[in-house]
Amino acid sequence: PAEAAQSSVEMELSVRTLNALTTEFRTHDESGTLRWVRSTMSPAREPDGSILWTGVIRDVTRERVAEGQVELLKSAIVHSADAIIIFETDPSKTPRSKVLYANPEFERLAGCTGAEIIDQGMNAFRTHDPDGSVNLRIHEALGRDQPLTLEFQGHGRDGKLNWVEGHFNVLRRFDGGVF
Repeated sequence: PAEAAQSSVEMELSVRTLNALTTEFRTHDESGTLRWVRSTMSPAREPDGSILWTGVIRDVTRERVAEGQVELLKSAIVHSADAIIIFETDPSKTPRSKVLYANPEFERLAGCTGAEIIDQGMNAFRTHDPDGSVNLRIHEALGRDQPLTLEFQGHGRDGKLNWVEGHFNVLRRFDGGVF
């Protein structure tokens, strides 16, 4: 009912202004399955004063389902009890890796906000790594596109050492490309 009322208001405005109208709404197909439909229409006033609508109607159910899944995954990451940080890695750039995202739990453990670390390189994170072996193992594993689980000590913003169980992996798009 709310969708229908909103569509009615939008259509009346489109008739008055003769501007194009794009709406999305739910409907049931012939089998009773709920579908999402996107309609884009343009009104034109005919010589007799009537309105002629031309446009396209498209089934966008798969897009809406995918958007719902993305929202679910976002929520899982934001509300995770695990600290999650996502880096973009490009060997041709310096620094090679930069932070794209850090969830609230990572912010809490590290003692900083996401805004403070977005676009920072890995060197912004201090590990207790006197001989450099932790960073070397991480870079080697990711360079070979192999997952790595590693326990090490990292410094929080307050300088305190924390034990970290890190899981490192290269994320790939569905087409196989690297994010």
